[in-house]
Amino acid sequence: VPAVELIADWKFVEVNKGDSAVLECVLSPASDYSRSVPIQWSRDQTPVVSSSNKIRVSSTGRLEINNAQLGDAGMYTCSANVNGAMKLNNVTLTVEDKERVRITERPASQISLPVGSTLTVTCKAAGSPPASITWARDSDRVSAGEAWQMTVRGAADTGYYRCEASNGYTSDVAYFYLNVEVPQDQPRTDWDTRVERERRPSQPRSQPQPQPQPQPQPQPQPLTYDPRTAGGRVSCVDSRPDCGIYLAYCSNEAFFQTCCMSCVSLTNDYREQPQVYPPQPRYVMQ
Repeated sequence: VPAVELIADWKFVEVNKGDSAVLECVLSPASDYSRSVPIQWSRDQTPVVSSSNKIRVSSTGRLEINNAQLGDAGMYTCSANVNGAMKLNNVTLTVEDKERVRITERPASQISLPVGSTLTVTCKAAGSPPASITWARDSDRVSAGEAWQMTVRGAADTGYYRCEASNGYTSDVAYFYLNVEVPQDQPRTDWDTRVERERRPSQPRSQPQPQPQPQPQPQPQPLTYDPRTAGGRVSCVDSRPDCGIYLAYCSNEAFFQTCCMSCVSLTNDYREQPQVYPPQPRYVMQ
C-alpha cells in the first residue's frame, strides 16, 4: 500500500456569525483503500459527532457546522488510522460577529426629471463594520457617499443607476431608473421615430390606372410635426388625401435605420391591408 497522507482542504476557515462552516480533510493519494478508511473529527480531544441539524459529520472527512456561533470557533482535528498509523491534521475555525449589510433607505425605483433639473438621491445602509456607499451607472463609478446630486443635461442621462453598500464582507445594492423628459425639439438618446410619406399617393381601385411613365424615383418628404405621427404612430382621418405610402424610421445617436413601410388607406370605398416590410438598415455603427 503506498504512503497515504491526511490533507486538510483549508487550514483556516473564517465565517460570519450565523453562516455555515465547512471543514474537510481527505486521504491522498485517492484509492480504493484510502476511500475505505473512515475520517473522524475532534475538538480539544473530544470527538465531534453529528447532532440533529447543528453538526453533520461524514466518514469521508467532511464536517459541517450550521448556524455557526462565536462558541464554535477554535481548532478542530481530523484523524484517520492508516495501516495502524494515526494520521492527524488541524483546521482552525474563526467566527466573526459581523452584521450583514442591508440598505435601509433607497431611491425610488423610477425617477422622471426634465432636462436642466437636479437629481438628488439618498442611500443609507446598516451593517457591522459600517458600510461605504458608492453610486454607479453600468461599470462606471459616478460618486461616493450617502447623498448624490447630478444635473440632468440631456437624454444621454436616461438609464439605470445603482447604489452599492459594502463593508468588505457583505454587500447590498439598490437600483433605480432615471427617465429624462426631453422637449420634442431636442434630440434623444433613446430610439426616436420619424414618419415620412412618398409624394406619390396610392390610387383607389375604382379609378382607372394611368399608363406608367418613366419617372425619377419619388423621394419621401418628412411630415411636419403632428400629434397624429407622434411616437411613430400614424393616425389618418377617413379621407382620400391621407392614402399613400408611409415610411417609418428609427434613430438614435449611433444608428439610423428604416423600421417598416406600410400602405395605408382608410377611405370607405378603398381599403387595402397594410403591407409591412422587414427592416432595412441604412447606417451601421462600426
